[in-house]
Amino acid sequence: MGRIEDVKKDHHFVFQKYMEEWIEPSENALWILREKKKLFTTGTAGIAFKKFFYTIREINEEEKKLLNLFIATMHPAVQEQMKVIIDAYLLPIENKAVIAEMEQFSIKRFGTKEKIPLEIKEEIEKCKNINQVQLNNTMEDFYCEIEGELAGYIKQIKKEGIDFYYKFDKNNKYNFLFDICVQYFRTMALKERWIHNFGDALQSLNIDKMGIDMNKINLSNLSFFYFWYIQSATAYALAEKNAVVSLLCNNTSIPFITADQPIINLKCDYCKDINQVEELELYYPISPSKALLIGWDCLDRKLVVAEDDVVLYNKAIANASQQFLIGNSKEVLEQFVDI
Repeated sequence: MGRIEDVKKDHHFVFQKYMEEWIEPSENALWILREKKKLFTTGTAGIAFKKFFYTIREINEEEKKLLNLFIATMHPAVQEQMKVIIDAYLLPIENKAVIAEMEQFSIKRFGTKEKIPLEIKEEIEKCKNINQVQLNNTMEDFYCEIEGELAGYIKQIKKEGIDFYYKFDKNNKYNFLFDICVQYFRTMALKERWIHNFGDALQSLNIDKMGIDMNKINLSNLSFFYFWYIQSATAYALAEKNAVVSLLCNNTSIPFITADQPIINLKCDYCKDINQVEELELYYPISPSKALLIGWDCLDRKLVVAEDDVVLYNKAIANASQQFLIGNSKEVLEQFVDI
């Protein structure tokens, strides 16, 4: 690792192994409805990604002030955990600064950049390449690990059902729920909605009066820290309060669809302020014929859903989507064109 060609550019926010469940065999591709207008087919590599979406970026002093205000609202033990996460996340940024200092020291030592000995130049360039890989790949690799775990759970659910979850201890239940919460919060759709809603909330709080210049705040740089806290807290609450994980079995003629926001909160109106939602019921289609329902309203571990239920779940996925829907047939998506 460390070659510039090792940099991962296409960062998927819905993982490809998951989307494979919706590949139509006759097309060997997914059916996509983009912006409720254009229907087309594509492979999993060509959808649900953004270039350098998870690249680690430096946070400035004003952003650090806002982050510290957020951390100050947490329990002291959680504050310490968050500081560890922040330090680990920003380590590639610190490494970048060290490499820059090393290069400047060499320039001063030898007079000009051109006079630096070749072997030192090569080592500096090697360090820059390694750091570039760190900046671009660290979070993408983290999400790949989560994807691998989720893929394993989905395979087990398809084979055995959901009973294995109820044999887990609290720690393993938390790990399962954490992976699901990570997928919920990692998408471009949720990030952009959070930036919009949270930005409006900060403006209404007159955050400038707290000594923070909002003109210098890029909430995109802070989203990871907010989501890390909230996804961890959500998974913990679900595990501690013994949330029910139900397997929905769809034997109807209408398949489940999914989208660029594959996990949704059925209690949330995604057209409004997502930060104001106080209830939680997660819906996660894992194939055209199976889905998970996670919350406290349903007490059954397994449910066979009726056609009307499938229609409602598909509408909920469509309403929560940002740019595109995914289906295993053209027909199942046609009803959402220009709605």
